[in-house]
Amino acid sequence: MPITIHSFFNTIHRLLKSSRKQVFFFGIAAMLISNALFADANYPQERLELENFYKATNGSNWIRQDNWLSDSISYCEWHGVICDKNGHVTELQLYDNGLEGSLPDTLCNLTELKTLYLSFNHIGGQIPSTIGQCKKLENIWLKSNQISGEIPDSIGEAESLKWLDLHVNKLSGAIPSSIGNLHQLEILRLDDNELNGILPDSLYLLQNLKEIYLFNNHISGSINTKIEQLMQLEHIYLGHNQFSGILPDTITKLHFLKTLRVEHNALEGTIPADIGNIPNLQVLRLDHNQFTGRVPDSLLNREHELQVVDYSNNNFE
Repeated sequence: MPITIHSFFNTIHRLLKSSRKQVFFFGIAAMLISNALFADANYPQERLELENFYKATNGSNWIRQDNWLSDSISYCEWHGVICDKNGHVTELQLYDNGLEGSLPDTLCNLTELKTLYLSFNHIGGQIPSTIGQCKKLENIWLKSNQISGEIPDSIGEAESLKWLDLHVNKLSGAIPSSIGNLHQLEILRLDDNELNGILPDSLYLLQNLKEIYLFNNHISGSINTKIEQLMQLEHIYLGHNQFSGILPDTITKLHFLKTLRVEHNALEGTIPADIGNIPNLQVLRLDHNQFTGRVPDSLLNREHELQVVDYSNNNFE
């Protein structure tokens, strides 16, 4: 018969009337079962979802499976599972652990999940269309897997996201416009995929964005003058794509900018005159484009101060 909290305390009360020796041994036994009794008792759905996750990612082939599926140990003690003080699952940290298969559609039934750290595995399939139901998810780290298909529109419903890292996968299609709904997003890493299309205008609504990595894709179109709205940007990596048009003057208004890399594109026109006046700039890659005119004096005067600067293979005078 299942142990209830009421019967558990009744048993302890009776034991207190027994000898000290009996109380000691039963006390040890009580401690051994307490984690399983209290941590798992109230959240059987979370245990079920962890079991589904284990099966969907071929858990029997994981490198480490410590305590997984154990009936006698709280799921909070399973390898890579982090819980809060109430026993809710808040993190899955199973990076570089041999995960295969695909992410289950029911993943967001772990309603308190904040961090999904599954990088450096062999996870395939697509990002579940239900990902937007993870309302408390702050960090998605899925880099270096084999995830394919498009980034689902529902990603924009995961409104707590601060860090979205999907780089080194096989993602295709365009970046969904719904990404502009992620108002808390600070880091966006989609580099080393097979993305195409143009940058959605909604991207320029991400006013908390500090780092954007889109290099090594097939993204085309222009860089919008609205980029000045991303005032917190520190690192811009757009190299090795198919961007065309001009590099907008408004990019020089990003005073926190440290890295600007747009090499190996089809950008044209002149380099913004004030590009060398961006106060925190350290790395500038403009090479292998179609820029014309002259290299601005602001850059020539600052060139020796930069850690990396390259504007070769253009069409300057």
